[in-house]
Amino acid sequence: MLLGGGADRYDQQIAGGEFAGETVTESAEDRGYTVVREADELGDVEQLPVLGLFADGHLPTELDGPQAASGGVNAECTDNEAFTDDIPTVDEMTTEVTEFLGRERYAQGERARAGHATATRTSTSRRPPASRTCAQRR
Repeated sequence: MLLGGGADRYDQQIAGGEFAGETVTESAEDRGYTVVREADELGDVEQLPVLGLFADGHLPTELDGPQAASGGVNAECTDNEAFTDDIPTVDEMTTEVTEFLGRERYAQGERARAGHATATRTSTSRRPPASRTCAQRR
């Protein structure tokens, strides 16, 4: 299971070789990957391999707020309009992978943009408590 952003890279045409003229996504489908693009499609996955592409570029953070800074940042966050219900949370992706694979297999998760902002939330609730700051919501 490969889940994340970067759909714009996967939707590019392959320039040469056996799969020239196809997109990387089409090539993955030709090789047996199930491709999902919306959060609610994750629950319909029945077999491996899976390619989940939920944003054209990086997955957006769930909340907007100031950049992290030495000594911390105490600011209120706002909902990020770019983070829609079509994009699963990190917790939702992790839960789907662990439930699908079970405890007998290895899974690795990476949050490539975790350090870009303090406005990352991994709760499945979709709405954080209003009394907490961006830095506290990670």
